[in-house]
Amino acid sequence: MCQTCDMIRGLLMARGIPEPVADLAVQPVAQIEQQVVRKAKKKVSKYQREFGKQMKRLKKKHPRTQAKNLMKKAHNATKKLMKR
Repeated sequence: MCQTCDMIRGLLMARGIPEPVADLAVQPVAQIEQQVVRKAKKKVSKYQREFGKQMKRLKKKHPRTQAKNLMKKAHNATKKLMKR
């Protein structure tokens, strides 16, 4: 069992719950804990990588311009580069 399960078991037994009952209460927690699986990261597309570069370049050049306007310019620049 993990440390968390041991701690929960100890708290239950300190409250006067019999050991077999505490063990039964902790088992489902241990089963759920093992089932947690990390999701794989999604692969960033070629377009998104280039769009990010263009956006950073434009943001550095025009820091006070609204993001939505910069996005339009970044999108157009990305399309232009991707057609090559």
